[in-house]
Amino acid sequence: GYLALPPAGNGPGLVLWQEIFGVNEHIRAVAEQYALDGFVVLAPDVFWRQAPRVELGYEGADRQQAMALMQGYAAPDALADIAASVTALRA
Repeated sequence: GYLALPPAGNGPGLVLWQEIFGVNEHIRAVAEQYALDGFVVLAPDVFWRQAPRVELGYEGADRQQAMALMQGYAAPDALADIAASVTALRA
């Protein structure tokens, strides 16, 4: 995942769920913007089981891979990832 800290170093936590394209440059930029607003932001890598640290573009083969990853992402895994993200932020 990606962790963005505010200038103060702490603040309220925010889980930023990635799009189907991974924790890519866009998601990291959004996390950094929220951090500038005072939030501790965690963008978890939800495809870590299938393709750790995947960063995909928005068209062509990347889009097809993103769709396949999303289809292989099971609801119980999503719930576990949400719980783990919240636990990590609270720590």
